Amino acid sequence: MKQRNFELLCAAMLGFGQLCIMVGYDSESFILESVIHSIHERDPEKVSQYAGYYGQAVIFCAYMTGCLFAPSILHVTTPKILLIFSAISYTLFPFGFLFFNTYFYFFTAILLGVGTSFYYLGMGSYLSQHSTRETIESNVSISWSVGCCCLMLGAGILAGITSLSVPEPTTVIQNATFPANESHTQHERRYSENEIRLLSAAFSGMSAIAIVTFAMMPSKSVENSLESTEKKFGFMESLMGILISALSKRIKGFGLKPTMVIGAISVIIYCGLVHISTPFEAPMRPTSEKSIWIGQSYPLIFIIAIFCGISDCCINGVRSVICALVLPQRRAQSFAVTRMYHAAACMTCFFFSPIVPLYIYTSLLPILSIFSTFLFFRVVDKTHSMERKITQQVMDQKLENLKNQNIVTVA
Repeated sequence: MKQRNFELLCAAMLGFGQLCIMVGYDSESFILESVIHSIHERDPEKVSQYAGYYGQAVIFCAYMTGCLFAPSILHVTTPKILLIFSAISYTLFPFGFLFFNTYFYFFTAILLGVGTSFYYLGMGSYLSQHSTRETIESNVSISWSVGCCCLMLGAGILAGITSLSVPEPTTVIQNATFPANESHTQHERRYSENEIRLLSAAFSGMSAIAIVTFAMMPSKSVENSLESTEKKFGFMESLMGILISALSKRIKGFGLKPTMVIGAISVIIYCGLVHISTPFEAPMRPTSEKSIWIGQSYPLIFIIAIFCGISDCCINGVRSVICALVLPQRRAQSFAVTRMYHAAACMTCFFFSPIVPLYIYTSLLPILSIFSTFLFFRVVDKTHSMERKITQQVMDQKLENLKNQNIVTVA
């Protein structure tokens, strides 16, 4: 098999594994609070009504902690082992809802957080071992484009299971997110025990497929890869991904600055749409408060989802690429540090979600994205300057060697 085809195969298998583990995790993240509320209403002593938020916070706390030691573990093992462990943790978390227990819930949340740090580090390391300087941008984009299809598949599973089952009685509140001249009611969704079990089984099964996929991925690195397998020490979104991959082949550096700009603009757009269409107290409690401007609708939700997916694909892509280029000998550590900051921010958000208004998030995220873009541009410029300097030094050394050879030949 040609090396380029081998690289594409590795990137596609990695992306498919990501799709499988994220089908359950991403989908369950959207309904976790409602599922926990449903369990709490049936048995208040069994779990806190805010355990959905606290569980997510615990996940990101463990994720942040895992980022500290995951690079050291990578030095004594392989990316494949990290990926397999992460897939197991992603399988156990939804599996626990088949026989819900608070202690097991928080235990698997910790395990999932550590597994997430292992996954992203293993993913970055595996892509570096199976990519060259010329193909890293394209391979990262292909992997993310396949993986980001998870939300579409997850939505299909959710729609299929919930439409075939009869939901429990729901709490009805007046919905003011629609225009004032229309009469609508909003049902606060509750999930029956049967629905929870079916969803848990489906999500666990999808994550289990990732275990097999990661185990079957080729281990041998490609020639002139960004990272060697040799140990030096004793860690609709898909169409954006395809576009980045295609343009990376035609426009030098498209996977860096242009992609980061696209990601930042997408963050600003979807935060703006959420800001003007969602009531102030929405993250904290069911509310009949009016939104600032427009009411929510399915077309608006799809538009927000598209821009949210584009931003996620772009920002994760450039992060993987820049970590592989800036510190090739310490790529794992640099990637873990970026993920640690990410996890710390998410942990903070989930811990304070019951008391923080939505507009705090929709205002801060665009500001942080703009600030991050300027910092990213500086890093890219310094990286290009460093690469030019190294290239010039290599050329000078070759000329010097050639000159010495000519002198010896003449003598």
